[in-house]
Amino acid sequence: KKDKKGKKSELYFYIALSATLVLFLSLFLPVRVQGESMENTLLNGDFLLMKRSWLVSEYVQGDIVVAAKGSFHNGECIIKRIIAVEGQTVDIDNETGLVYVDGVSLDEPYALTPTYEKGELDFPITVAENCYFVLGDNREESLDSRYSQIGQVHKDEIQGKIIWLIVPGIGDDRFDIKRIGTVN
Repeated sequence: KKDKKGKKSELYFYIALSATLVLFLSLFLPVRVQGESMENTLLNGDFLLMKRSWLVSEYVQGDIVVAAKGSFHNGECIIKRIIAVEGQTVDIDNETGLVYVDGVSLDEPYALTPTYEKGELDFPITVAENCYFVLGDNREESLDSRYSQIGQVHKDEIQGKIIWLIVPGIGDDRFDIKRIGTVN
C-alpha cells in the first residue's frame, strides 16, 4: 500500500510540475542573444526572459523587444530597442551621431556608439501605423530599421518584450553575475 501511495504522489508531483512548466512557457520564453548588436546592454550568449506579446498591453520607446521578420533570414528572431512608435518622426544626424524623435534628440546612455550610419533610408521618416522603429544599442554593428532587410517592425512581428537577464553570456571574460536582473 505504501509503495502504491508513493507512486501516486510522485505521479501527481510530475503532473503539477509539467502543468507549471506549460503555464510558465505560455507566459514567458527564454531567449538567447546571438551577436553584438545590443552591446553593452546585452552581450552575445546572454540568456534572457521574454514576456510574450499577448501579455504586453503596449510597447513604448526604450523597450527591448524580440521580433521575427520574414525579410530577415526567413523569420529569424532579432533583439532590438524601440526608438520610436507609430506616428513619430525619426531623424539621424550622421555628423553628430544623434538620433532625433519628433525633433528632440534622444538621451541614449545605453548606446555603445553614436549613430553615424543612416543605413539605406532617407531621413526624416515617420513611423507607419502599427509599426515601430528599432535600433540595436551597438549602432555600428546592428542590422535594424535603418536597413531594408529589417525596416519598420509591425506589431504582429513582435514576439515579446525582454524583461530579465537570467544568465550572463560566457565568453570574452565578460561573465558578470552582477548583470543578472531586469533589463533596461
